[in-house]
Amino acid sequence: MPKRTRRQHSSEQKAALLKSHHLEKVPVSDLCDEQKFQPSLFYTWQRQLFEHAAEKRLMSWSSWPAPSPSRLPRPPSASCSGSWAGARN
Repeated sequence: MPKRTRRQHSSEQKAALLKSHHLEKVPVSDLCDEQKFQPSLFYTWQRQLFEHAAEKRLMSWSSWPAPSPSRLPRPPSASCSGSWAGARN
């Protein structure tokens, strides 16, 4: 049996596959079938992306600006007459 060589995927290829899954909602199984690789490889790339983004603070809530007080939601009033009021049995 001939020895198989490992395929090398560029950063652009990885990004395109991750983008198609996350933004276009293409199932991982479909991507893996089309590109002929294991789902574990896809999830490794995804983990690496999220770890890198966290290191660079690209996905950190603390890097988001705080909302202005006028845009904060109002707390519910004490006289709540919604469907949850009195739902306890």
